[in-house]
Amino acid sequence: MEDLLLAALCAGVALACAAFGAELPRGSRAGIADRLAALAREPAPTDLSRGAMCYAPMPEPPRVEYLCPACGERTVYPASGEGYYACLRIDACRRLVGEIRGLDVRLDESEFCAKCRPGTISPRLTLVLKVPGARARRIAKFREEDLVLLAEFTTGSSRHDGGPGGETPLKDHLPRLVTLLGVKPAGAD
Repeated sequence: MEDLLLAALCAGVALACAAFGAELPRGSRAGIADRLAALAREPAPTDLSRGAMCYAPMPEPPRVEYLCPACGERTVYPASGEGYYACLRIDACRRLVGEIRGLDVRLDESEFCAKCRPGTISPRLTLVLKVPGARARRIAKFREEDLVLLAEFTTGSSRHDGGPGGETPLKDHLPRLVTLLGVKPAGAD
């Protein structure tokens, strides 16, 4: 059920992007700053979907197997172990990273592999984001919603699809976008 909701959310991101704006031009830090400034100036959409809160939670598996894309090693995480919940979300995060346009974005999953990073006690997923004209940023504390925000921003949407919680104006999430991107809106000094 959770994967279906995520698939619907990803599809919603793609539809919203196609309907409400253009993609972020690749290779321009100034373009990112300009897009942030334009988002701050534009009026918030008023015809937002309210969403629904009637979904039952999906039962969790007793264990999760992580297959390392770098070395092919399988690492098992039992439901009671460290890394279990983060490992459950890796596939969803991979799909969302694929929705982000115009930025060099990837996930560092190496801490989940017992072969690549032996001895890691509390593995975490790290977002690696490179904005033109700056060093790559490694963001260890991020949520799936951050990836949705980046996808919506980079594809020109003016709305944030909060899934079952409904839509909100993307401009309401401008502070988080600025933090994630490490770029201030043009004209904001």
